[in-house]
Amino acid sequence: MVSHSAGRPETGSGWPGSERDDRLVPVLYPCSLLCFISGVLEGGPDVPLVGMQRFFDHEHFSDAAFPAVRTVRDYVTALPGRAVWSVTSEAAPAGQRSASRHHTDFDNDALMLASVEHILETGF
Repeated sequence: MVSHSAGRPETGSGWPGSERDDRLVPVLYPCSLLCFISGVLEGGPDVPLVGMQRFFDHEHFSDAAFPAVRTVRDYVTALPGRAVWSVTSEAAPAGQRSASRHHTDFDNDALMLASVEHILETGF
């Protein structure tokens, strides 16, 4: 199991920097909203959530130990473009670009907005 204490991931515990470093309330809780939900609100420490890149790490979340994570991982990786982990490069395919580093960035991130526009115009 991954090192985890009161919902706060430790450095080197498999948490991508973007998930660990997006601070929800810097003085009270120094990690992201998803880390808070996963580590504090879901009824146990380190509960897997869809959309968190760290749960795609086979080293910390093996298929055998986490069959539900495997199911989601298999679905997401079955087709290219089903997962877009921010930050992407500007060379990423249209509809799959993001420069967002925090949850509050998504509505003012030019790459993300262009991706949403592309998806609305052409579909997934």
